[in-house]
Amino acid sequence: MTPRKSRGAVTGRAELEYVYRETTFLNVDVDVLSATPLEPLAEALGRTVAVHYVGREGRHYGAHFSLYNPGTPDRAVRTLTALIENFPKPARGCWNRARQRVFNIGVQAGVEPRSHETLISVAAVEAISRIGGSLTFTIYAADVAAASVPLVRAPRRKKTVRRTRP
Repeated sequence: MTPRKSRGAVTGRAELEYVYRETTFLNVDVDVLSATPLEPLAEALGRTVAVHYVGREGRHYGAHFSLYNPGTPDRAVRTLTALIENFPKPARGCWNRARQRVFNIGVQAGVEPRSHETLISVAAVEAISRIGGSLTFTIYAADVAAASVPLVRAPRRKKTVRRTRP
């Protein structure tokens, strides 16, 4: 991942964006949608996860969270499902009543390598199923135009030292 400056389309101010040369796992977001408020769910998570949003989403309520340090997709799924399995009753009730409980694996596509594999173990899939969740992948497109410019600084040439005769 290489940072580069770009102009913000709306604001016109310079913003920092990242150009990914290699395909990269980002995180596993858990997206919950319910007819009832989900605050008990967020409270049960405490400081163990990053809570991105909890509140109204149109006529429903949503909660969105992920791990601070996910490691691999498989590890992130197993850690998140273990947290949810150990929720106290009020939070587990919110989880069980939710209409959607989605584990969303985010991947940023790059220009290298030409293919990318992500292993999700049987144990992780079973854990999602046990708590009534579903699994999806979001793959963000590679910025091919930005990647066509050299993203890695070329090695510097050695300076030649001219020696003059005294």
